[in-house]
Order: sequence, then C-alpha cells, then structure tokens
Amino acid sequence: MKTADAHTSLHDGIIRHAMLEKITSPAVVVDITYQCNARCSYCRWGDGKTAERDHYSINDILIRAETLKNLGVKRVVLSGGEPRLHPEIGLILSHYAGLVDDVIVITNGYGLGPQAVRELLHAGATGITISLDSVDAQESFQTRRTPPKTHSEILDNIKEISMTVPGFEFGINATISHVTSNWATVVGLLEFGKTVGLDFIKFQPLFDDGYASNSAPKLLLTEADIASLMDISERLVKTDETFPLTNPPRFWKDIAVMCSGKPLLGSSCGLNERQSTSTGGKLGMCYWVGESSYGAASESISHSDILRVQNRFDTLKRRCNVDFHCFCTQRIDHVWA
Repeated sequence: MKTADAHTSLHDGIIRHAMLEKITSPAVVVDITYQCNARCSYCRWGDGKTAERDHYSINDILIRAETLKNLGVKRVVLSGGEPRLHPEIGLILSHYAGLVDDVIVITNGYGLGPQAVRELLHAGATGITISLDSVDAQESFQTRRTPPKTHSEILDNIKEISMTVPGFEFGINATISHVTSNWATVVGLLEFGKTVGLDFIKFQPLFDDGYASNSAPKLLLTEADIASLMDISERLVKTDETFPLTNPPRFWKDIAVMCSGKPLLGSSCGLNERQSTSTGGKLGMCYWVGESSYGAASESISHSDILRVQNRFDTLKRRCNVDFHCFCTQRIDHVWA
C-alpha cells in the first residue's frame, strides 16, 4: 500500500510540475476588448457608464511573429473585458495559434458550455481560464453580481466541460475580496477544482483602480482581513489534501502584509523577461511602469530593444511601490521577499 501511495504521489508531483512549467512559461497578456456582459461589483468594464468599453482594433491586437520570437513568448493570454465578445475572436485565436505553443482565453464563463469550448479550441485556443470568486451563489452575487441561476449554470458547465471535452488546459482565476478572504471560500473552490479535475486555481487580491472604492468599498481588503488571510495560510500548510495547482501558503501572508500597511519589496517583482502585457496597442513589461514599454504591438521590435527595456526594468522595479495590482500577472508560485 505504501508503495502504491508513493508511486501515486510521485506521479502527481510530476504532473503538477509539468503544469507549473506550462502556465508560467514566457507569456504576453493581450487585452482585446473592454466590453463585458458581466456586472462585477469591483470592475468598471461591466458598467455601461464606463466610456472606454470598446473592442480594440485588430491592428492593436495582433502582435507580429518577429516580436513574439524576440520576446521568447510561448504563451498568449487573451483578456479583457470579456474576450469572447470580440467579433474577430476567431481570427485572433488563429493568428496566435500559428505562432506560440499555447493560447489561453480568460472568460467570465457566461453561456460557456461544452460546444462553445469546442469552438474556441477549434479556432486555436489551447486553454480556458474562468473567472470565478466562489462556489457559493450568495458570495458570487456580492462580488460579481452574478445572478444565482447564472452562477449555477457556470458551475454545471464547468463540470460538464471537464467530463466531455478532453485535452485542454482548464483553470480558474479567483479574486480575493473582503467577502471571499476566508478559509471556507478558498477551500470550497479548491475542493470543487479537485472534484472536477481542474488544472489550477489562481487567486489574486482585489485591487482598486478607483472604481471599486466608489462602487463596492465593502469588498476592499483592509486590516480587518489580516487574521482570516493568515488563517488560510496556516490551514494550507497543515492540510494533507492534494488540490489543483494553486498559490503557496506564503502568498496569503504576503497579502496580509499589504493589508497591514507594510511595504513589499519591488525588487521581488517576478515579471522580468517572462511576462509582457499588451493594452491598447502598447506592448510592455508592466502596465503600471511607463518606462517599461517596448513599443507598439503592431511593430517589429528587435531583440536588442527588448533587452534594453528589460535591463532598465530590473533597476526600475527596485523603487516600485508594490500594490495589489502587482499580484495579477505574477507566477502562480510567486512570493515577495
């Protein structure tokens, strides 16, 4: 029995390591639209009053093959807004499918059944990441204003997709807020992911770009959440459960440090050459550091120009003020020194 357990543990470890390498390989996150059919309490893109809720043009979305090669990119992540709303989603997927190993679509999961997933995979996607903060309908309504019926449909669709559509990367991105920063919510998602066979569940803290503080201030993380965040960290250390790949226990302590008002070291930022962002046709290392821009996404950017920006960023990040948004594009296993 012990031999079988050891064999299973080794096999699971190899699979998890392979998945970690896959989802943390050099990537570029491309925002393709800021239209969205969800109404998340903390996000401006679901609010019809937001002026910038537009689709980006193809010229601003399709990064050239030469630039991707010079960046060493193996993975393109389509984000938004809701990427599936872009009228040229098929063309976008086809373009990147011919240039990189993996093309991932981040989606709110509204109406995403098995057939919709098959269509995305046929067009060139290799993975789907669903944004889901909780398996509890009431919490989901508080954070994302997801109607209970829709929330139930999303959970049912995830289960059916996992059972009927094989051979693609499937995970969840979960936003941590005052409502969801508790062990019951976190373990609920992890257990759900384990039950349906998801590859990973990545958590990231809610950050406030000015919208959340006006629309949903009660969702913001504060000192009141420190104890529950530390509790999550301690419980993850003690658990013997084998959950889908997820953030390490230390991650939860890092968020607690920020909630206490203490700074995290900008020099610990893990972006460097492994991550790029493309927003509004502007390609760079970090959306928040203007000096980290490579140039226009539609241009051919040389390897020497890329190295020059990356070397400059290594110095710039040392004096960055880390904020909650700095967690979003870090590796799933990232911790701050």
